[in-house]
Amino acid sequence: MILIINGPLGIGKTTTACYLLEKFRIGVMLDGDYIAALHPFDHYNPTHLDYAYHTFRVLIAHHLAHGIRDFVLNWVFEDPARLQQFRQALADFVSPVLVYRLTCAPEALERRICQRGFPDVEAEVERAQELVRLLDQAAVHGELGRIVETTQWSAVTVAETIWQHVQHVTGENSGGCEGRHGFDVSSRWG
Repeated sequence: MILIINGPLGIGKTTTACYLLEKFRIGVMLDGDYIAALHPFDHYNPTHLDYAYHTFRVLIAHHLAHGIRDFVLNWVFEDPARLQQFRQALADFVSPVLVYRLTCAPEALERRICQRGFPDVEAEVERAQELVRLLDQAAVHGELGRIVETTQWSAVTVAETIWQHVQHVTGENSGGCEGRHGFDVSSRWG
């Protein structure tokens, strides 16, 4: 199974992905921010995006070859058509591929970004607001994931809500929280 967590920067994709990873007995979390940590990387350059998507596929193939079948991917996917192509490419490896788009109120997003403690908070907030607008506009033209409104929820609650949906969609009821993966998410929002 592959779970994709989509949403603007600072919304809690990585924290949610870490909690979701704990639901699998054995699984891997692939963070797009690290996979696409190339310099220079242009999020609007199709060649750069293809490179990042291919890197996801290479890593998934590697883990599959070693018996790992469950994955959580988190990144900002702005284009419904490219996300659909990516989902189809991933489905060649593992299915289902389920996508969730995290949303929250602007003031909650700003608060979460401030809590991250990164040096250029104003630029981060501005970019996050721009991504919210882009994602909202793009979602009119295609699917960017099942919306999960997170304003009033902790990351644990967000992960639990997604996991309940996963179980409902897949018909699986796999106990959850079987393995700890060494992530310290206690200091993150919520």
